[in-house]
Amino acid sequence: INGNFSVNFRFTVFPVNPTRKTCLQLPCYPDLQSIPHPLDLVVVVTPAKTVPGIIKQCAELRALSAIIISAGFKEIGPEGIQMEQDVLENAKVWKIDEKGRKVLEHQVRIIGPNCLGVMNPHHGLNATFASKM
Repeated sequence: INGNFSVNFRFTVFPVNPTRKTCLQLPCYPDLQSIPHPLDLVVVVTPAKTVPGIIKQCAELRALSAIIISAGFKEIGPEGIQMEQDVLENAKVWKIDEKGRKVLEHQVRIIGPNCLGVMNPHHGLNATFASKM
């Protein structure tokens, strides 16, 4: 997180870490469900095996988007390919309509996995693992 904020940064950041109380003087939340606000963007930098579950939480909370910086997916072979497919499926929330049809109710937009992230200097957003814009 450090170095990822600029003077133009106008967003609220909610670090999530189940074992820490603070992160760079910001309060840490133990999980996504504990964040008291809607989630526009979730940046995931955790071990690959945890990512499908995190994306499922994002979908359940109706997060709009997620950037998955974590590596260890299709580039490692069949197990990673399956994890990546699980991420894509877990990003969707389905409902059954009045006619009994399965209808997509919500889908988290995803960038990644195994990516640098996203920068938007105009808005002061550096959701990457690069230290400066």
